[in-house]
Amino acid sequence: MKVISSSRIIPFFLFLAICSLEGFAQATLTPAQQRAALMKKNESKMIYPYIKGSYMTGVIPVPDVTFPITAGKTYKLVFDFTYGNPDIYGQGLVNPGLEEICRILNLHSAAGIADKNLEVCIILHGAGVWTFLRDDAYRERFGKENANISLVKALQQKGVKLVVCGQTLQLRELDRAKLLPGIAVAFSARSTLSTLQQQGYVLFPVAALD
Repeated sequence: MKVISSSRIIPFFLFLAICSLEGFAQATLTPAQQRAALMKKNESKMIYPYIKGSYMTGVIPVPDVTFPITAGKTYKLVFDFTYGNPDIYGQGLVNPGLEEICRILNLHSAAGIADKNLEVCIILHGAGVWTFLRDDAYRERFGKENANISLVKALQQKGVKLVVCGQTLQLRELDRAKLLPGIAVAFSARSTLSTLQQQGYVLFPVAALD
């Protein structure tokens, strides 16, 4: 009977233990954390053709695409923005929902859609509205500076329209003067979403990303 040396057995079981720990660590991550880790791993490959944010807004070039976009067509996108995690606000971090909007716009741009052919509208309501507070109002509410402002301004400079739900303002007793400039006020988010979809806008919900 052949005896296997302990010098071979120990490294083998050590390898199994390391693999098990890595698998356990991966399993304990939320879907959002797993996605962030995957994006971070590929950060060096990322491009930002429409708007530059963190690596969470980046996209990866794809060679030899065989199902291309329709060149020269106008693409109308409306984002139903309700994402507002209290922990994110309390830590003064950029709203992942806002980063996801930027990533989607980068995807369209990287696919070959010119900026002039992108018509974009973001409808703000629910807990997502706090993302768009002026810095002083944000500091008053959360005790942190509003890290979202630079991305919001960059989107506005691209011609992206921001529309806040009037019902949200009323229900949350939020003075519209506390919002960043350039944000239009609608009667409600739902009626605005219906109107825009009848005008040919494609709906992208931006809710919980966890």
